[in-house]
Amino acid sequence: SSGINAEYGGLGYDGRLGHGSRDSLSSPLKVSDLPDDLTIRDIFAGPDCTALLATDHSVWCTGHNFSNKLLLTPGGDDVTTVTATVGECLSFQRSTVWGRVEKVALAYTHTVFLRDGSAWSCGSNDHNQLGHTTGNRLTRMPAQETVVDVAVTLQSTLLLLSPSQTVVQYGMGREGAQTVCQKSEENVPARVFGADDQYAVLTHNLTS
Repeated sequence: SSGINAEYGGLGYDGRLGHGSRDSLSSPLKVSDLPDDLTIRDIFAGPDCTALLATDHSVWCTGHNFSNKLLLTPGGDDVTTVTATVGECLSFQRSTVWGRVEKVALAYTHTVFLRDGSAWSCGSNDHNQLGHTTGNRLTRMPAQETVVDVAVTLQSTLLLLSPSQTVVQYGMGREGAQTVCQKSEENVPARVFGADDQYAVLTHNLTS
């Protein structure tokens, strides 16, 4: 396909490389099982999985699908289909997330999708990191403003809001806690610490 070439090397645990096995690779190998007419615009790497964002805003995922965080099951937006969840995927499959997805933030147990100025989350909610209680069902996270960037740590989710330039945090008991976003010299919030004291990176340019 044109656009970004999806080529991966490295550790293949959980099928995160998308080559049909758990084998590790010492050099990049082009992914061969994607549709020929698919153009990739961005790549997102998680700790045990990988997501590809296509120019048509479809999302293709491989790797560990803990608590259906990748929505790799028919009707994946419906909580009643959880029993059909794919636990581990060794090659890229299309996620059932819908809408104009702009970014995918991947953690071990949950995923957040930036879509149409809002954040949508799914997966495990053991630390309230989803911002809702529907778990495996993809659900919009509460936000009073437009969401312009999302990031995740192991047990929390961070949303960058506009125009207030504040960060809303969910997880580890912080439900909707807001902090002022600190700008770096490049006018972007390079590091933002999550509720579990791990930091995430938000890359959206802030207005002056």
